[in-house]
Amino acid sequence: RWPTTRRLIVRRLASLIDTTPTVIDSLLRSASRQPDPLMLADTLAGLSEWLAGWRQAPRPPSWQEVQRAVAALPAADQPAELARHARELAVLFGDGRALAAVRAVALDRAATADIRRTALRTLIEARPADLRKTCEQLLNDRTVQAEAARGLAVFDDPAVARLLVNASRRARGPAREAILSALVSRVTFATALVEAVENGQLKPADLSAATVRQIHTLGDAALSRRLTAAWGQIRESPAEKQRQIADLTELLTTADDQPVNLPAGRLLFQQSCGNCHRLYGSGGDLGPDLTGSGRHDLGYLLENMVDPSAVVNRNWRMSVIALADGRVLSGVVMHRDANTLSLRTP
Repeated sequence: RWPTTRRLIVRRLASLIDTTPTVIDSLLRSASRQPDPLMLADTLAGLSEWLAGWRQAPRPPSWQEVQRAVAALPAADQPAELARHARELAVLFGDGRALAAVRAVALDRAATADIRRTALRTLIEARPADLRKTCEQLLNDRTVQAEAARGLAVFDDPAVARLLVNASRRARGPAREAILSALVSRVTFATALVEAVENGQLKPADLSAATVRQIHTLGDAALSRRLTAAWGQIRESPAEKQRQIADLTELLTTADDQPVNLPAGRLLFQQSCGNCHRLYGSGGDLGPDLTGSGRHDLGYLLENMVDPSAVVNRNWRMSVIALADGRVLSGVVMHRDANTLSLRTP
């Protein structure tokens, strides 16, 4: 009877969907017959959480009964997220009609941003035949631009690479980061990105050091040489970093009488650090939360800025994942089991 506990129980039982599917079938049948719609909503939520990342799952025989129970509920009486979880699971269970409904939600500019993003993510996981067409149609839609770029990353095609490069020139904020992340996931895409820097479509400053490192990770020696010529060399020598820390220490300790521009510093943090790090509740969650860290210790601050990888908690270590479809992704592993691996990327 406790909602959170109920959802977690369902999530645990959902792990048996391959080995003991009758458990899930009984669970869904029971939930669909409960007078309290929250029972069904929590059941579908727990099932969706466990199956996140799956492309297809065996359809329980009781699924049609669940769909009838959801359809019978007036929209005003439906618990939050019930319809969304029902659509996502229907796609996972191979319902073509549900797939069309999800596509319509993703394309609906009148729908809320969160609903559209979730719908497009569902399509990307399902990989329907028209996924590329849908993502190309939405690539310049700022509401779902980041998700559309991730969907297009599935297709190893130079034409897709050119679309992503052009979109990156107009995108801003997290959407631009997502497009650049897609562009450095394949040699084909990264080649187009380096060409854009070479011919002046993009400035070298448009590529961060992390983006450049990811391109080198792809392992294409010729592309790495072109990137170095167009962008520059990333300094990796510990001796060079120590010299840089010493130079900055001297500069900053002799500049105490200079006026400080705190708003400019905040803006710099948001542009350079905030995509990955959180500070006072604002920012990303790809790296550790910096609230409460030793930011008032100049030595600590410089070491972590100049050589941020020198000391890294194992929970935040960057992993490089080579996918069977040819992509190479870098990020922090958030969850891993026999069926799925969740990677949080920039």
